[in-house]
Amino acid sequence: MASLQTPTQLLSPPPSPAPQNLSTEINTATRSIHTRLNKLIVTRLPLALPPIAKTPELYAHGINTFGDIYLVFENCWRVLIAETDKSDAHDLSHDNKLRQWLSQLVPPGLWRSDAIKKDLEYLETATGTDLEAVTNEQLHSFTEHIYRQTREKPHVLVAYSWIMYMAIFSGGRWIREQLTESGPEFWGVNHESDKHDYWIHGTLRPGFTLFCFSGNRDGEDIKTDFKTRLEKAEELLTERERKDIIDEAQYIFEQCVAIVEALDKQLMTDLELVKTLAAREAKNGTSHLKMAPTRAVLPENATAQTDEPKSANFIRAIVVGILAVGFYQSYRWQYGDLERA
Repeated sequence: MASLQTPTQLLSPPPSPAPQNLSTEINTATRSIHTRLNKLIVTRLPLALPPIAKTPELYAHGINTFGDIYLVFENCWRVLIAETDKSDAHDLSHDNKLRQWLSQLVPPGLWRSDAIKKDLEYLETATGTDLEAVTNEQLHSFTEHIYRQTREKPHVLVAYSWIMYMAIFSGGRWIREQLTESGPEFWGVNHESDKHDYWIHGTLRPGFTLFCFSGNRDGEDIKTDFKTRLEKAEELLTERERKDIIDEAQYIFEQCVAIVEALDKQLMTDLELVKTLAAREAKNGTSHLKMAPTRAVLPENATAQTDEPKSANFIRAIVVGILAVGFYQSYRWQYGDLERA
């Protein structure tokens, strides 16, 4: 007797895949370009740190360039907050609800503009550097885009907050360790009392407070607060708005790559030296980066090469990308062990 089979049309359809939250969607969509940026930065970073860099001057140019991204998108955000404060509290439209949520998304203590301005002021005084001497047309084009895009689609500010702030919390910790290794004298901190207050027992270190947070939790409470506030995106954003945010996230990474590549051309980067560093990185792997990344991958003749004008320009070029190395560790956190963040 033939066995009875359930008609196909009566079978339950396979369960739909669980929907991803917005932050995971951003991470997934930007994986490829994120990896590309990582490679650009990791192969340039070694020449930006001691023992080759003797003063914070080159670091200052890096913060001045990539810091502009923070200054611009945070300024756009503050404009939105000011406008929202004047809006009708009884307006129940989607647009008003969206703006109300955005105006409260960034927790106190997370804004980075004040820290960047203080760092730049300190570094200009300590080094006597004219930070406006190096300009980047690619950066100018990007900041113009930020002003225009956030005005037309304010929800894309979510992309800037997720990428740029999470880079501070993950890669920024690693960068801070490398900068701290240079010692207080490198940063112009020479008085013993200042060394004790700012270096040994403090976290707000002159010159790179961008990567520092007040309080005994060093910003971890702020990060948790931000991620909690971001959860409301799952119920508030439309599909179109989610797509806008993901598209903007990809664009942010593309622009960071373009900024570094534009500087390669502008300052005549020694690409042969970059290839040498990349080959060393491929041979040695990246496990050494936590301890001493700059010493482990330098070619034997790197110090001698820095005396040449071409290599000096190269150092300036890659230091402009030092802030973006936060994406390197951010990548490991976002894709390697997401739940630990």
